[in-house]
Order: sequence, then C-alpha cells, then structure tokens
Amino acid sequence: MYTDMDLYAKVRRAVMVDAMSERAAARNFGISRKTVNKMVNHTVPPGYQRKDRPVAPKLGAFVGIIHQILQDDRDVLKKQRHTAQRIFERLRDEHQYTGGYTVVREFVAKERLRQQEVFIPLAHPPGHAQVDFGEADIYLGGVKTRIHYFCMDLPQSDAIFVKAYPAETTDAFLDGHVASFAWLGGVPKSILYDNTKIAVAKILGDGKRQRTRVFTELQSHYLFQDRFGRPAKGNDKGKVEGLVGYARRNFMVPVPVFADFAKHLQASSDVSVLPTSAFFYGLKPGEEISVHIEQGKVLIIRLISVSPPDKDGRRTISYELNGIGRETFIIDKTIVPKTKARPKADLADVTHVAAPIPGLIATLAVSVGSKVAKGDKLLMMEAMKMQMTIYAAADGVVSEINVQVGESVQSKDLLAKLRV
Repeated sequence: MYTDMDLYAKVRRAVMVDAMSERAAARNFGISRKTVNKMVNHTVPPGYQRKDRPVAPKLGAFVGIIHQILQDDRDVLKKQRHTAQRIFERLRDEHQYTGGYTVVREFVAKERLRQQEVFIPLAHPPGHAQVDFGEADIYLGGVKTRIHYFCMDLPQSDAIFVKAYPAETTDAFLDGHVASFAWLGGVPKSILYDNTKIAVAKILGDGKRQRTRVFTELQSHYLFQDRFGRPAKGNDKGKVEGLVGYARRNFMVPVPVFADFAKHLQASSDVSVLPTSAFFYGLKPGEEISVHIEQGKVLIIRLISVSPPDKDGRRTISYELNGIGRETFIIDKTIVPKTKARPKADLADVTHVAAPIPGLIATLAVSVGSKVAKGDKLLMMEAMKMQMTIYAAADGVVSEINVQVGESVQSKDLLAKLRV
C-alpha cells in the first residue's frame, strides 16, 4: 500500500489531467502499470482488500460438516432447521469442536446468505399459460358455502379465465380446461401447473412426473405441452398465483350472493359457451359461429342483417339458426328513445299482464271495467312474423290498460292490470 500521498496525487494528475498514458506514467514514476491503474481508480489508497475472509483455524476442519448440515436442511420443514446455536452444540458434542460460538455463527450466516435463492425477472413468450385453483366463500341459497375456482392466466398477454365450482375435483379440473379453451378461442402451447394430484400421480426420484391417466388423456386430446413447478415454490407460477388473489379481491368482495348469479343466468343464460371474439365484439353480417351448448349439441348461428333503429331505438336482427331463418328485436342503448319507457310488470303478480317478448299490439279484446275469467283472451301481439294471444291469469276486472293497437312493446312491459 502506498502512503506517499504526494506521489499518489502526482500520478493521478499526470494521467487524468495531463492525459499521460498509464504506461508512460508507470515508466516516468518507476512504478508498475497495475499500481498506476489503482491510483487512477481510487481517490485515496484503497489499502489491502482480502477477497475472502479466512476461516478461523479451529473451525477449518469442521467446514465440511457445516456445509452438509445446511444442505440437509433444505429438505426439512423451515421451522425445524438448524440454528447456528444448534450447529455449534452438535460440533461441540458430536465432533469435539473446541472453538467459540461467535465464529460458528458468523460462518453459518455467511453460508446461508451465499446459498439463498436468487430471483430474476421472467420473460413470458406468447402462447404459454399457467393454471391453478383458488377458494372463496359465497352465499348459496342463503347458506355460506366454500367454492373453488379454476384460474388460467396467459402471462404474455395477461388474458385470464376464471370459473367457479363446488369443489376442486377431477371433473372441475377437466371442465375448466375445456371451458377456458373455448373462451380463449384456442389451446396454449404449454401450461404450467403445481403438482396437483389430479395431474401428477407421483414425483419420481429424478424429478420427473408420472401423470395420471385422466390428465394424460386431456393432454393427448388437446396436444399441449405440460410443465410443472417445483414443490412448494409458488413463485414458479407467480402470474396465476397473482390471478387467484386478484379474482378473490375483485370478483368476490363483498361475498357474492348466489341470487345475483341466478338473475344473471336468467337474463343472459350461460355466456361462457360463446366464442371470445363473438362475446366481446359481436358478429358482422354474413359471419357464422358454432356454439357448443352441451355434449353433442351445437348451434350454428349466422347473422344476416341488422336493421336501422326505429324511434324507440329498436333494431330488427335477422339471422339463421342451424340453417333456419329467424328474427328478433334488440334495443340499441346508444339511442335515446323518443317515447317514454313503459313500467315493467311484476312476473310474480297474477294481476299484472306482461309482454312475454318484444312485439306490436295487434288487437285488444277487453277494455277497462271488463270482467274476465282465468284463461279469457285479453289481447293479441305480433312478434317475429307470428301472432301471440295473451290470456288472463286469474278471475277479475280489468282495472288498467297501458297500450293501444299498433304500439310496440318490450319484453316484460306492463300491458294491463286486473283487480281480483
């Protein structure tokens, strides 16, 4: 180490200010090029720096034993691993170590730091997926119930799929894959799993997995590559682990009530059977899709045309269902209707007469004050090129009529009321 700070400063000035090369400075000042390089890179002499701390003489013979203990601890429950104190006691009692505890503790701390798992950012190429199950509580029929939900995440695009089941069973596992493939419109190149017993029958000694028969059949049918994370290492599939938490926090807080889900199914049916592009973007005239509603049942739907909106924002949709032409009506919610919206009927109230589907009022068979018996004809509607007769659901007197012949109505509009 150089203590002549005057020489130190001269060398640094010559190289860094006067632009003298390190080779010339070494020759001019009579020192080695390595010394010149150190002077240039350090404002003050760095002194001697040991690369590795030497092992205490008394501990040196026991280093191999400590390494073996720490290596064996990797396969032991974390809370049951050796502390530095316990390693010291074993060295002393089993191997006649005569040194101090502090040396052992410092060596163990350094080794554990060196052996710590290193994490690096992951790159996710397109077309690869991760799968896992989560669990949450819902109210089902007024009873708090634990459900399990299938999660698939495509890390590169952040596309996700979540579907809930009563339990994490083989049927749920298989249906989750089939439903997610239909929803995504394709099958991933590979899927990363944990070591669920539904897919892995046994982990062999060399780390290879013996697949279950049902998982092998699923993979053989869809031809995706499987990958498995290390046991108890959730970070191997961190994206889907994050999706499990995200789905619970965002889709299931507050605790979902099954009545809400039942209303959604009643209004829209099971939209998970629709192809993803059709669900998000709809169909264009002339476009055709296949909808698998259950095993062996497929609906072929082809959109023919969409009419301009009328004054109430209603559009006529012409389409083919399995080759048969049909029509229906929808309300374009971007159009502000010019007529006032009608009140809706309470379908559970027999005194309310409701429109079963959108259409036009063709005829009225009664007027306010008319006495009717259950099953009497009240009015007729025209919808989808056919006529429909509306009958009284109870005996009574017509107390209110809210429509006139020729007017258009929507599904569940209150057409009339009875007094019973």
